[in-house]
Amino acid sequence: MIRIGKITGTHGLRGDVKVMPLTDFPERFFNMEKVMLGNETDFSVYFIEYVKNHKGYFLFKFRTIDDANSALFLKNKFLLIENEEAVKLPKDTYYIHEIIGLDVYIEDGRHIGKVLDIFRTGSNDVYVVGENEILIPALKDIIKIDIENNKMVVKDMPGLFSSPEEA
Repeated sequence: MIRIGKITGTHGLRGDVKVMPLTDFPERFFNMEKVMLGNETDFSVYFIEYVKNHKGYFLFKFRTIDDANSALFLKNKFLLIENEEAVKLPKDTYYIHEIIGLDVYIEDGRHIGKVLDIFRTGSNDVYVVGENEILIPALKDIIKIDIENNKMVVKDMPGLFSSPEEA
């Protein structure tokens, strides 16, 4: 399951909910007929009546939710889709959920931990790795990702894992 949005509150009296997009492809909302609401282990399917763009958020109206009190029950639930419904990405581009949890190795074979988090900085992402929270820039010339083997290999650059004198 992939989280593509989060319900942050209600809007109006008819049961609309405000959704904060958690996807790089929010235009997908306008073509969806149904969505799962909840979390990855406990969810229900809801059919979408309409979606509107509203001040950086999206307003969703679900068929079985007809008033603000019923909609309030949905607050903080995630909009989920199955992995097969994800937008296909270009080669060497990955979803965050594919990166988090990868085992990370330095090119000499040393295991330094797992990817725990990703910071999105604008210029390039930064991977947070291991208990010591090593910060690794997500640059194609220093990392290689192997999703099939749940592995990331990082090139050892002076100052990243070794002192400049060692390199």
